[in-house]
Amino acid sequence: MASFSSRVCVSALVLVSVVVVSSEASAQLHSDASLSAGLEKRFLSSRGAGVPDAGPGPRLDLRGHVALFPFVRVGAYGAYAFAPQAGEGRHTGSLGAHFRLVSPVPRTEVFSLWLGVGVGYARTWISGPGALSGGFVEVPLGVGAGYRFRKPFSLFGEVQSVFGVGHHGSAYSGAGGADGVGLSLAVGLLADW
Repeated sequence: MASFSSRVCVSALVLVSVVVVSSEASAQLHSDASLSAGLEKRFLSSRGAGVPDAGPGPRLDLRGHVALFPFVRVGAYGAYAFAPQAGEGRHTGSLGAHFRLVSPVPRTEVFSLWLGVGVGYARTWISGPGALSGGFVEVPLGVGAGYRFRKPFSLFGEVQSVFGVGHHGSAYSGAGGADGVGLSLAVGLLADW
């Protein structure tokens, strides 16, 4: 039968092992969340003669990621964009999967660069007389840079293109134009744990 002191030593060793392993595991789990606002210009393809292109309008993005590997993060995004078009409003809301590839150079404690790519579904509704709606698959592709001003918070800027394919619904059945490409410039706040 084991003595009391040997049981205490074994128990202490197990406790220390659990604490060390769990702190290492939590140190390895990285995640981030970001909110950005910017200006987006949508270029409409397949417009009929005399149908104006959409003008620039605001875009809001909310994203969250967890680290899959040291420089690869996977997560989700949600976005809302508004584009004026001939006195009407073109509203687009989207949800999807998002991947962030963080550059190892010139990554420092305060500066980082990344490439973001995603795939999601966007729902569009056009306000005004004869309201129309529809949807499409969107593929956002962007490049961003962040400056950490206070741990865990960073200010960042991002340039992004959004490509649309597979348009359907009444918003796209006429000559109003399909959301082919959108270009945006945004600034935001990122929290990185």
